[in-house]
Amino acid sequence: MAKKEERNNGGEKKGGSLLVLILLVVQVITLAAVGGLFYMVLKRPAVAVVPGDTAVKGKAREAGKTAVMVNLKPFVVNLADEGGRRYLKASIDLEVSSEGVASEIDKNLPAIRNAIIMILSSKSFADIFDRAGKDRLREEIKYALNSKLTKGEVRQVYFTEFVVQ
Repeated sequence: MAKKEERNNGGEKKGGSLLVLILLVVQVITLAAVGGLFYMVLKRPAVAVVPGDTAVKGKAREAGKTAVMVNLKPFVVNLADEGGRRYLKASIDLEVSSEGVASEIDKNLPAIRNAIIMILSSKSFADIFDRAGKDRLREEIKYALNSKLTKGEVRQVYFTEFVVQ
């Protein structure tokens, strides 16, 4: 009977050491995952460049001209998704070639806003959810507005707010 107790004690030690080994491996894997996550978070750039801020100033300095900006009131439109449950809220600033273009936009504001609303509401979430989609949308708006202007051009379209819900 003493031999049976020794075997049970020996068996418990093996089972206990196996449990400790498994817990140790799980803990090492968990620490590695947490360390990798922190590395990924810390590796991101701390400062984001806002396109309408330094990029516009840099282009204006290169050209020797000051940038003329036109701020449009926010747009809220339903997207062209099935069911019509998603909507887009976008604030847009336009960089234009001259003050004359800015006054032309101001005089024709209803037609300008209508053109932008028609473009925005024709898009689905899949069309605009990534950066490439937003870039295509900016170019489409720029092209549509330039076709309506006679005194100059829209150089750049900036989204200062872009929320899809």
